[in-house]
Amino acid sequence: KNIQLCFYGIFLLWVAISTSLQSTWQRMNNGLLSSSSSLDGDLPILPDLNFVQEEDDGTEFRVLSTDKIMIQDWSADWDNSPIVIEEYKLLFFTVPKVSCTLWKQLFRRINGFDDWKSQDYAKYLPHNPEHNGLTYLNQLNTSYATQIFEDPTWTKAIFVRDPKERFLSAFLDKAVSNDGVFVRDKCCAKPGMMRATCHENESCQQCVKDALTIPGLLKMIESCHDAHWDSMYDRLEPKYWKYINFVGQMDFLERDGRRLLQQIGAYDGYGSNGWGAYSNSSMFDRVTKSVQSHTTDSNSKVWQYYTPETERMVEAHYENDYRLFQFPRTLLTKDYSNYFVQPTDSVWNHEDWDQSPIVVEKYKLIFFTTPRIGASVWKKAFRRMEGFDNWQATTATLPHDPSQNGLKYLYSYGIEKASEMMTSKEWTKAIFLRNPKDRFMSVYNQYKKEPHQLKQLCCPDDDVSCERATQSLSRFLVKMQECQASHWNPQTLRMEDKYWDQINFVGHLENAPYDAKLLLKRIGAWEEIGSSGWGKDATNQIFAPNGREYDSILSVLSEYTPPVDRKVESYYEMDYQNQRFKFPSVPHVLLHAGKKR
Repeated sequence: KNIQLCFYGIFLLWVAISTSLQSTWQRMNNGLLSSSSSLDGDLPILPDLNFVQEEDDGTEFRVLSTDKIMIQDWSADWDNSPIVIEEYKLLFFTVPKVSCTLWKQLFRRINGFDDWKSQDYAKYLPHNPEHNGLTYLNQLNTSYATQIFEDPTWTKAIFVRDPKERFLSAFLDKAVSNDGVFVRDKCCAKPGMMRATCHENESCQQCVKDALTIPGLLKMIESCHDAHWDSMYDRLEPKYWKYINFVGQMDFLERDGRRLLQQIGAYDGYGSNGWGAYSNSSMFDRVTKSVQSHTTDSNSKVWQYYTPETERMVEAHYENDYRLFQFPRTLLTKDYSNYFVQPTDSVWNHEDWDQSPIVVEKYKLIFFTTPRIGASVWKKAFRRMEGFDNWQATTATLPHDPSQNGLKYLYSYGIEKASEMMTSKEWTKAIFLRNPKDRFMSVYNQYKKEPHQLKQLCCPDDDVSCERATQSLSRFLVKMQECQASHWNPQTLRMEDKYWDQINFVGHLENAPYDAKLLLKRIGAWEEIGSSGWGKDATNQIFAPNGREYDSILSVLSEYTPPVDRKVESYYEMDYQNQRFKFPSVPHVLLHAGKKR
């Protein structure tokens, strides 16, 4: 009798476990288990399946060759069909403007391609299915495709993004950048029209111009469809949504991305290391993101392009996405009038590499870099503070390009947090200054050696005037007056007056060894960052004199005549009159050399 009871108990336990597993698989098939489930207690993103309008004709589920995800027309859409990773039983639906470059690089790495990091524009890697070597669902027969969807051991994943952020990213990448070439070719050039002659056609020209505004692009994409801006709801037919069992969020890419790879068992081998420019980062490290070729940093540009009115227009256009993924309809351009930092302030400019100050949280330091005033050295120091192994690197982009250097800028924190830091007495707000005349000669020498840089900055369509500007100090001064740039603008204009009032440390490049040590000691970084590791033999302190500090100025000093001196002093009049600066009227290079005018 006891044996019978024992077996009966085992039977009941088996029924309970079976029912639980069946319920779990059913929940997965209904999209109820997402990347955000229960690992750290936060709420999951749950597709509202009641909203999905699926036609139920009573027939069993089948993948059809005529379904959108099975169409084999790479010329029309590279992302219509999901990617299949059989080794890990993963079916992944890429969505343009939702880190699809990163995911395709990962899948090429899993497939064993040596050039998995490649973003080759000739072959359009990693995106072009004809070259990337990935397996897509539309390359499989429909029976096997149906089996994949119905098999609960397969992970069917998609990453989604707040519609307003995704649209802004598409707007910046496809309409604003490269003079709108993408929308010109996709939406504006009429059939039979030579795309290169669009500028000769008034209608085509107006079309491209209209796309440079958010309302204009919204109207255009009502009839001009493309995966970069089509709704995520339309990514696949309604009948498939109930089979999606992993939904990640772009806003939580590091969290959700790691969860997905851990879930399928691929994180340690492919996601935890080997990424970034120096193959020493994880897949979701911010350094890895910085080397993606067409990131738009759209999150930090909301105030430049959105208004409350245009936000509502975008919400209306992507109504299906908001309902399906239950995104909050948060107003991004809320009223910041009561905050110290304003979206219209120069420090909130994301275009100029040196307009927004660099923030090093570890040392509670906000540093306003200025070109030709030790900016390269300071950025290397900040990269060293952040732990980058290649902090001494000097390349076309390092250490200056914010999209590559891995540093944080004031605009990275949002208006409220940035205002709090800028007005806090606990934070050091620092800047280094330089005698305007020395800086002027240093800038001139730079562009005299690299005239193509001046052309890119001031004369993109005129080879002659910039070439002439580098032939003499006087001509260069004329070009400076015609073309405003942070490399030579008066230092007074580095920031608005209210920010100058918050500066609590001012150093001088002429006294850099001492002032830099003073600053680094003040924030507690001297021993670790400034006392050694600099110079060719890595034994010097930061800004250690090497006897060549004035070489760039001395090489052009013979051109610096009294008439030029008067013109330079006039150009920088506001700096010389600024009581905060108290610059001497004599170039420091002359004082240093012990010479007299």
